[in-house]
Amino acid sequence: MLAIAALLTTSVTAQYNPTYRNVFWFHGVQGDVNSMKALSDYFSAQYKINSYHPAYQSNRGLVYAANQWNSIDFGQQPNDITIAHSMGGLVARQYDRQAISNKKLDGLITLCSPHQGAEFANSFDNGKVRTMFEKSISDGLEGYSSMGHLVGNLAEYHENVLRVFGQYDSYIRTRTAITHNIVGLFFGGVFYYWTTSFLVNLVSASEVNDKVNMLKNGVASSLQTLIGRLAGFVFGSQDEYHPASKDDLKPNSPIIVTLGNTALTCPRIAISCTEEYPAGIRFLGSQLSLMSQNSPGIGQISDGNFLSLTSAIVSDSRKCRDEYASWYRSASWWSLGLLNSHYRDKRDAFNRQANFWDNGFEREYQKCLGSIYYTTETFTITELEWVCSGSAAMQAGSPFIPTAVKDYDPNCWQWVTRTYTNTIESIHTNDGIVIQPSQEALTGASIIRIPSTNHEQAKRSFGVVNALESRFDDQNNYFYIPRK
Repeated sequence: MLAIAALLTTSVTAQYNPTYRNVFWFHGVQGDVNSMKALSDYFSAQYKINSYHPAYQSNRGLVYAANQWNSIDFGQQPNDITIAHSMGGLVARQYDRQAISNKKLDGLITLCSPHQGAEFANSFDNGKVRTMFEKSISDGLEGYSSMGHLVGNLAEYHENVLRVFGQYDSYIRTRTAITHNIVGLFFGGVFYYWTTSFLVNLVSASEVNDKVNMLKNGVASSLQTLIGRLAGFVFGSQDEYHPASKDDLKPNSPIIVTLGNTALTCPRIAISCTEEYPAGIRFLGSQLSLMSQNSPGIGQISDGNFLSLTSAIVSDSRKCRDEYASWYRSASWWSLGLLNSHYRDKRDAFNRQANFWDNGFEREYQKCLGSIYYTTETFTITELEWVCSGSAAMQAGSPFIPTAVKDYDPNCWQWVTRTYTNTIESIHTNDGIVIQPSQEALTGASIIRIPSTNHEQAKRSFGVVNALESRFDDQNNYFYIPRK
């Protein structure tokens, strides 16, 4: 009983009633007993349910987490329901796989769970996270790093960015540790701390330049440590007894493969969420918005804050680019062209910076998530080729062979078929971190798709609420629950 009490926390809006149906709300990576509180409070107020919030260590692997749940008596009432977000869905499946017959799951609803694994777990080991951070430092700050003269619109840039940062004032002041969060960590810690420090005291472009160099050098020098601490904090350190969740969550990991080959016998639903492009940036915005809210409820979370920041940077970077372009055009007459390369380089640096935050960051982030995949198209072209004696270029089928050569010996031309291969990058629909096919890869499950919702929003989404209500209100459905 002590073990059960330690792992179960009942929602403050629900008290145990033997005539009610038990609903267990399972959190995901780095979650806790409050992670699903918004949903559970809402449904506890509307339906005859007893809400329970099992807590588990999410950084020590699926087996370890499932073993913690063995202390929970799922047989208190018949027809219990488990609603599991993200990694919690995999832990629930692993629990069912290793549980004895009278402790099997009765009904399972997964929410944004990576049933086929999440490529992001691979990205710590294959260098993709490092690449993303390095590009964020080099390309994302290139314009400011190259700035040496005051640009007329810097004050406007300053105001735009501070306006966005103002939404996170309490977060900036209190949460600067670099190992705070799985994906909001870099921007929530090092980037926000140092950027705020130099923006608040912005006086001139030279000071910006000095501070950006400090930011760039400081982040670059600690990059290796940052990645190591990130992986260790979120997924836990590895040892022979407790493999880290990072490895368990990799696509095609042994435990993912095993779960894929293990049938569930209980009724089950897989809810997948999809977010509009740029899904990655909007997901980061949702995490930052959540951090700025004391007790967010249903529908209160936003996904546009980080997008607002990047949009402000893009807009003002292009204004800086145009300013330097103007100086580049006018410098010829008064500097005899000696400063042209100076202004051109800064113009191009701001242009690359704008393009990075407009699209490059999102693509790098999507590559980290593994949500970018590649398609190959093959083209067959038939063309004339010169095959008689002549230069190597002619022998190779140069399109610039003079007409006179062709007229000299028309029999030296023949039709040749050539095949060209083109590789195209495409993006899976995803929730900002898990691709849709992985969310829906729960064999035998009914699939419910929630549009315009990302991984973080799913815990507070009106769309998810409506989806659950459609099942809870259906008297012909296993998941039917009477309303109060």
